[in-house]
Amino acid sequence: MKTPRNLLDLDVSTNFTLFEPYGVLMHHFPQLAAFAQSTTPTDSEAETVTQAEDNTHNLEILRLQKKHVRQLYEHLKPFYNSGVMTAQKLLQNDPPRIAFDMLWFLFKPGTDVYVQAEHGLVHACVVADIHSNYDNEEYHSAAQTNETKLEYWVLDLWYLDSDGSSAGRSGTTSRIQAYTGLREVTTLSICPVAIWDVLDNGERRESIMRRNKLLVKALQQGHLLVRYDGPVNSKRQASTPREPSASD
Repeated sequence: MKTPRNLLDLDVSTNFTLFEPYGVLMHHFPQLAAFAQSTTPTDSEAETVTQAEDNTHNLEILRLQKKHVRQLYEHLKPFYNSGVMTAQKLLQNDPPRIAFDMLWFLFKPGTDVYVQAEHGLVHACVVADIHSNYDNEEYHSAAQTNETKLEYWVLDLWYLDSDGSSAGRSGTTSRIQAYTGLREVTTLSICPVAIWDVLDNGERRESIMRRNKLLVKALQQGHLLVRYDGPVNSKRQASTPREPSASD
């Protein structure tokens, strides 16, 4: 979300389209509301206008920005009141629940999540982006004939990974298929860390931290644990490293 100071330098010739449910705007709706409803410039806005060479021109730009943001705010307000506020109330329940069409609100980019892998291992990741079949022009064309509905959410995630010699970010994706009604958040294959940690008092977090400490120790000592994808010549069966105990 651009701050008022950045908005003065925004290239107004840049065109982009945001589709419903306007996720990036809804996540920053309180800031939009504060900016739209303010009647006097903030300190940062006033400083920007004062430092500019053409104060009159920049003050007019600021007025125009507020006018446009007010129009945007008035357009978004019904969506926020009916969707986001309802989702917030459901997430405050015990247990927290969420409707499928509101998962975009739960998985705001930057959210830490636990991801249940197919082999049963749980990974900690960070949400980079979330999108659905709604997020394309083809959907909005088909929607005019009521032939398309919300079918899935795809989460772009990143996590720290290592090949045994170095560590860095790796990316992955995970999909959540459509469901009806409300679901408990902790039953999803992807769950925000903040919600799950309350459920088990941080037990899963501690387990992941112990596992990661083992990997970090192997990485620091050099090539004790490397990734290998090839034939196994030894007759001995391969084994996976155990999680360290409290005495390690």
